Amino acid sequence: MISRRLLLMLAAAITIAIIFFAWAYVSNHSTTSRSRNPNEDPAVIKAAAVKAWEKHVALVRAKLPKHFDAAWVMSSSWFGYMGVAIAISEDRYFYWMYSDVGIDGDYPYVGQYSIKDGILRLGDPTSLVTGKSIEKDYMPSLYSAEWKIIKERLTTNLHSITDKPDDYARTLILDVQFDPLNPFRNQQDLKCEQVVPPNGP
Repeated sequence: MISRRLLLMLAAAITIAIIFFAWAYVSNHSTTSRSRNPNEDPAVIKAAAVKAWEKHVALVRAKLPKHFDAAWVMSSSWFGYMGVAIAISEDRYFYWMYSDVGIDGDYPYVGQYSIKDGILRLGDPTSLVTGKSIEKDYMPSLYSAEWKIIKERLTTNLHSITDKPDDYARTLILDVQFDPLNPFRNQQDLKCEQVVPPNGP
């Protein structure tokens, strides 16, 4: 006759075995379900994101001019977190901006411009570079729509007419290696010589 103690041990062993096999089944079923759902696979998500980005870059590259007449980027002499880039072709301007105030935008904005009396005037943005029109109810603002053209010995820079005449830190510096797919790539190397650091020269 089996003793009571042996029966209890047998029952405990059976219970542990049942719990173990139930856990193994649930874990395997859960893993299998996740692997069967491509929307939750990190590799698939990453591949889709890369593909979407490459498609966007290809679209932007196709819409951009083959050549810009000139391009300017805000000087890195500005001690805040901000950047403005303007590139012009024969009949259009392209505008990019970032700022610590959290400005959102599907850049670059595209619009028409004019040059008269030494002033570069940017018209209201009319579309995005992808060709999508900008709705009148959502008219993005520009840091400045009028820029004084400053001709120096070896270069030509832009200075917003809304900034103080001696506020050189936010001058836009001519970028001869401008990349429209990465417009602020060279900003750290673009400095305005007239700016004196906060602690002096």
